[in-house]
Amino acid sequence: MARKLKLYILNLQDIFHIFKIVPFRDFYSFFFTFYLQDRQKLIRIGIRPLNYKRVCIRRGSIIDRDVIKYVFYNQYHMPLSPLRPEAFILDLGSNIGLTLLHFKETYPHSNVLGYEMDKSNFEVALSNTRGLEGCSLYNLAVWKESAIVKYDADDYEDAFSVIAASDNSELGKTSIKAAEAVTIDSIIEHHKLTKIDYLKMDIEGAEKDILLGTPCEWLSIVQQLNIEIHDHNFCNEITKFLEDRGFRCSKDRVHSCLVRATREKLDHAADDKLFD
Repeated sequence: MARKLKLYILNLQDIFHIFKIVPFRDFYSFFFTFYLQDRQKLIRIGIRPLNYKRVCIRRGSIIDRDVIKYVFYNQYHMPLSPLRPEAFILDLGSNIGLTLLHFKETYPHSNVLGYEMDKSNFEVALSNTRGLEGCSLYNLAVWKESAIVKYDADDYEDAFSVIAASDNSELGKTSIKAAEAVTIDSIIEHHKLTKIDYLKMDIEGAEKDILLGTPCEWLSIVQQLNIEIHDHNFCNEITKFLEDRGFRCSKDRVHSCLVRATREKLDHAADDKLFD
């Protein structure tokens, strides 16, 4: 509850930023979240940067409101350099699908593939992206190996991280959920990808296990990366890791643990047919 109140206050402090995102007629729906009943019921909020398209959020979720702010105002998920019009975008950690919508609004001819671990987030994301051409979404975690993983789906958190198999501290909690996990290699193989113009990774700590625990040969077909690092001590290490593999890296000026990386040339030729 303390986290929910903090986010609510922060959104109130950012009211002028919110006004740039949400039309005045939806201000009440945006800010009033303290419902005692039907907290999971979906409501719709208009979004200025989406040409006033109305997106679905959960009625009692301050977290969903915060996601609206950091997607459409902060825009941490966007690439460092513009993408080609027909870009292929891989969005790992799609939450309620707002990043997918923003990618398609910015690059309407792109192909976007999203992965979201949490079932509740995934269902909201499906509502937000239904009928969106060139966009596919999967209810799967992304991990260092294909397996069934566990995570704590506490709805006061804005994102969920995989619980290590050796961690027994969360045993017995009713909010512990299980999800099927896949590797980035298996995603590439399944969709027969030969080029990824942009890979956005916001997977709550799993990035460290993936980058340090797997060969990462898939990096050879990636043009740009956007990785949110959840272990502050890992930022410099991941930057060096990517630079050693031919990327130029920079950290976001505001979000110090957001690393953007780009390279001028791919190691493999692009294939126009990106989907099976």
